[in-house]
Amino acid sequence: MATKEESSERLRVSIPKVDQSSLDWWRTQHDVSLSVRMLIRAEIERNGYVDTAFQPVVQQPRRGRRPSDPIEESDEDAPTITSLAPPAPAPVIPATPPVLTPVPAISDTAPGFTIDNIMNG
Repeated sequence: MATKEESSERLRVSIPKVDQSSLDWWRTQHDVSLSVRMLIRAEIERNGYVDTAFQPVVQQPRRGRRPSDPIEESDEDAPTITSLAPPAPAPVIPATPPVLTPVPAISDTAPGFTIDNIMNG
């Protein structure tokens, strides 16, 4: 029967003391070995067998309500930026001063002036 030491490989991990978030995460794990292996499996599913620390950086699309540039996904799952035509400028409408038409003055001393005549036309 194989002992525990024979059935697994022992590896060492060093975390710098200044990496407080990693140390806090490490301390909260019930089974650190299982947690690290699950993280490794998830990384393999996402990116395959690559050197995670030294893989090239690809800028992700912006997140939020409205992206800055529309992104079109291809069959290869590689984002490509589609070209955009600049928006058409709004038409320029020259500002002209309004034409004022004179309104005849109503005099309360004019014959037949009553509020009823004004209101009822």
